[in-house]
Amino acid sequence: MSRLPASLLILSFLATAARAQDLLQEEDQRAVNRVAFSPDGKLLASAGADTFVRIWDVETKKQIVKLKGHNGEVHGLAFAPDGKTIVSGDVFKVAKVWDVATKKETKSLELPGPTYNMVFAPDGKKVYVGSKESWVYVWSPDAAADAELPKLRSDDEVLGLAISKDGKVIVHTDGGGGIFIWNAETAELTKQLKHGSTTTVAAFSPDGKVFVTGGGDGSIKQWDAVKGEAVAAFSCPDLDVRSLAYTPDGKLLFVGLSDGHVKVVDAVTGKVTKDMAAHESPVVHIAISADGKKMATACLDFTIKLWPVP
Repeated sequence: MSRLPASLLILSFLATAARAQDLLQEEDQRAVNRVAFSPDGKLLASAGADTFVRIWDVETKKQIVKLKGHNGEVHGLAFAPDGKTIVSGDVFKVAKVWDVATKKETKSLELPGPTYNMVFAPDGKKVYVGSKESWVYVWSPDAAADAELPKLRSDDEVLGLAISKDGKVIVHTDGGGGIFIWNAETAELTKQLKHGSTTTVAAFSPDGKVFVTGGGDGSIKQWDAVKGEAVAAFSCPDLDVRSLAYTPDGKLLFVGLSDGHVKVVDAVTGKVTKDMAAHESPVVHIAISADGKKMATACLDFTIKLWPVP
């Protein structure tokens, strides 16, 4: 996706979608907001409007456990890098830590604001929490429940949040179209950019050299992570970009859209290699397994789907 013409319209490319397996049980008719693979790819966690955190066996497609503890819709969800714990956060300002082995809650605390998203630092020592209250909170799951959390400012609600693989750079995007680049070690704001009227999501390439942002107007932009300069742009006209995810080798970029489609984009050329009619409602989150073989999509149509990566 290097130096693409701004006029490239990815909506015009069509291909046959891979077959998928629905995971969510039919009686749970609530929106799914987040999915996350365990580091070994054997488990998938999900969370959404029904307030539960669920853990699924990827091989058997069966639910292992339904974790109850939140009272509000869950938007934040992440596996720890060692796979031993899961963190989750809800719109009622509550964050929780779950032990994967015992399937029990080990910690709960009140955050300063409602959670929109969560990402672990690669070393597992910190969790970055994007909030509706225009802050990114820096939380350590090992810290005391009443500990004061450091925070990174934003100008609007934090809609997108990503961290580089080496853990040195944090990017978040907000509802006002802003892009904020932070030095994770010093908590220094190094660049503030503008995507457009609204910036909904962000994702880092695996090598950390570039990141992409998606907008509510269907625009997608690629940025040099060091210089903070746009190096490519293309568009999905008349659609919202709701989710972005790279494969671990950095060769493919998956784009989840408001019409339920997922575009598979060649990350070097910017061409769409597949147009997957994945869901009937917006694809709000995409997760890729660490081995790059499986993709999970979460949707407002109450379903999770597993896909082989094209």
